[in-house]
Amino acid sequence: MSGNTAVDVAEALFQDLPALSSLETGVIATSWSLDALSQSYSNGCQILKVLVNGESCGYCLFRNVGDETEILNIVIVKSRRRQGLGRTLLLGLIEKLQCSSCKKIWLEVRKSNMAAQKLYDIMGFKQAGIRKNYYRFGITGAGNSNREDALVLSKDL
Repeated sequence: MSGNTAVDVAEALFQDLPALSSLETGVIATSWSLDALSQSYSNGCQILKVLVNGESCGYCLFRNVGDETEILNIVIVKSRRRQGLGRTLLLGLIEKLQCSSCKKIWLEVRKSNMAAQKLYDIMGFKQAGIRKNYYRFGITGAGNSNREDALVLSKDL
């Protein structure tokens, strides 16, 4: 990104959800719908958004459970990937959580998502397990679904 680019991380508000949900269009077949995102937000999940020159370019949906946080979804719009926005978003989340009672962050990542795995490794996440057949690729044939394993990662704060 150029030197004139302003990048910020901010808490998302309910009115931000339609725009954030639209960032997932065409990203993966199992994108979160606006309804699912709204319901999660209404049920106490929090969302941080990353902005470039005031425009939302990604978000992180997470929930706190006791002294742990679970990242439920991270999205960076396709046109802004490989520009450090995922790292910026994770750093914003970690900074926010370090000011709370959170002691550990958990997430799942597709086994095939090598770019995300590299980022999480750089950010200090360690593999804690595998969830077999966790993710769907989509529906094929007579209702048979193709599934993919998830790597369970965690990071101590």
